[in-house]
Formats: sequence, C-alpha cells, structure tokens
Amino acid sequence: MAHRWRGRISYTGDQPRDQLGLSAVFVRPDGVVAWVSENAGDDASLARAVLCWIGEP
Repeated sequence: MAHRWRGRISYTGDQPRDQLGLSAVFVRPDGVVAWVSENAGDDASLARAVLCWIGEP
C-alpha cells in the first residue's frame, strides 16, 4: 500500500521489542503516531490516515 506514496513516505518492517498488541503504526515525520492497527492488512484504514496527513498519492 505504501508504494502509492513512493517518495513521500518510507516503509520499514522489523520486530519490535514489545508489540503492544499492534501489527502496524504510521508515524508522522514529527514523531507523532498518526495511526495504529491491531489487524494485519488493514489497508483501507491506513489509506484514510495517510490521505488525511499526506494527501493524494
């Protein structure tokens, strides 16, 4: 899903020390967490958050 905003957002995958029950987070450049998901593959919800903070791809 992140590929739609190529050059505007970066994707990184890793295993955190403590997942806190989350499968994904979207962190703005200023360090504010703008979106979290407990469900893998929650692309529609993520797309809405990215549209809100970054705009159209």
